[in-house]
Amino acid sequence: MQRATAIAIILLSGVLAADNGPRGTTLPVTELELPNGMLFLLLPRPEMPTVEAGWVVTTGSAFEAPGATGASHLIEHMLFKGTRTIGARDMKAETGVLARLDEVELEMRALPTSGRRAQRRHRTLETERLELEQRARALTQLGAFSLEYSRAGATRLNANTAEDLTLYYVTVPAEKLELWFWLESDRLLHPVFRELTKEKQVIAEERRLRIASTPTGEADRAFDEAFWQGGGYGHSTLGRPEDVERLTRSDVRVVFDRHYRPKNLTAVLVGNFELQRVEAMARTYFGRLPADAPASPPPRVQPALDRRGEQRLRQSCKCPEQVRIRYPTVPFGHPDQFSLQALAGVLNGRAGRLYRRLVLGREIAFSAYAQQTPLREAGFFTATLEAKGGTPLDELVAAWDAEVEQLTTRPPPGAELRRAQRRLATENLDQLKDPHYLMRRLLVYSGLGDWRQLGRWSDVIAAVEPQAIQDVARRYLTHDRRLVGYYERTQGSR
Repeated sequence: MQRATAIAIILLSGVLAADNGPRGTTLPVTELELPNGMLFLLLPRPEMPTVEAGWVVTTGSAFEAPGATGASHLIEHMLFKGTRTIGARDMKAETGVLARLDEVELEMRALPTSGRRAQRRHRTLETERLELEQRARALTQLGAFSLEYSRAGATRLNANTAEDLTLYYVTVPAEKLELWFWLESDRLLHPVFRELTKEKQVIAEERRLRIASTPTGEADRAFDEAFWQGGGYGHSTLGRPEDVERLTRSDVRVVFDRHYRPKNLTAVLVGNFELQRVEAMARTYFGRLPADAPASPPPRVQPALDRRGEQRLRQSCKCPEQVRIRYPTVPFGHPDQFSLQALAGVLNGRAGRLYRRLVLGREIAFSAYAQQTPLREAGFFTATLEAKGGTPLDELVAAWDAEVEQLTTRPPPGAELRRAQRRLATENLDQLKDPHYLMRRLLVYSGLGDWRQLGRWSDVIAAVEPQAIQDVARRYLTHDRRLVGYYERTQGSR
């Protein structure tokens, strides 16, 4: 399914309120935890004809081991392939075909890469694999899961894979909400990972569209990998092509069983429903998920971010010339996160320093913006500057450094900070008015560790003082740990 680019950036980029500006609103969320550990966040909106419904699992590409990247995104695709009930024509026969298909795939993966005997065996197994896939398709009603929703009038059925989490969501008519409880709990209880080869091909095409066919796609991937220096956050959510190709149905099942556990799940409902009825349905349907047995705590992402000294990376691409400067900062929930986001607010926007000075004033950049991105175990601050009129990229870096030096030398005037806070508050509150985005933001915040931050951000951001902006600029925007990426236009490209 479609993945929104950089979910954390999209959903965490704003702040909620500022002095003399729009105020955030307290979210009347009812929290329900089932005996198995699954959490529900319920926000009734009786005036709506629909319910925005979704759930998040606290795993994503950052949890994947080297050589097995892409599993989280592949699972996201496979969970739309139906269950033992949904889409099955003859489940007993299909189970046998899929079991043999697993054996064939494992044998193919174990074969040597060279040698005549291995090549002959590979061709024989490939022929059998294709025949088994055809038999499996004949035993399946393809598209049955999505069809159940479309027949009920549901819209916006989708899912997103990110570094720390994976979201699944849909908009359903209020009178069809029980259908959501049945479908979503059933695909967690009894998924059948059908059409593995086809979904690998879909992901390969997705990679081509999002990376290979995007002007900065390949350069962005190299930049991310260089920044994270082998840590989990450097993995593409799409995975490495060779890793995805080697994943078997058994691999997918192992990752699913490890992470898709009730204590790793949070569901969010925003819309027209009665709390008592929803709580009863939650216990009836999702209460069937088996509770986690006492075990070791879930694995943590290893950021691998012990950066020493400034690193510079020069790359060619068929894109406008630009420079990207990234600094390690702090994870989601760290107190400095909010000062860093307020700092970005001072720099951004048509009234921000970067636009006024580099775009309008010196006319050396077409665009210039900054972004603080908090992830669960780490965070980063990125400045992106696009050159104008043949401006040398080193001149853009020097211009950025001059802006940082001003911030570290003296705090921004209070009026400037308040103006930035008001703009960010207005943008963010506009998003909160949309129930769909409110549901998704609650999912993301819960997946990153604390959904309550969505309601507290108003007061926290309003409390950011100019001195705090100077402090975080001094602490984090330093040369000794940053990565500077030069995106140089390929000769002959436009």
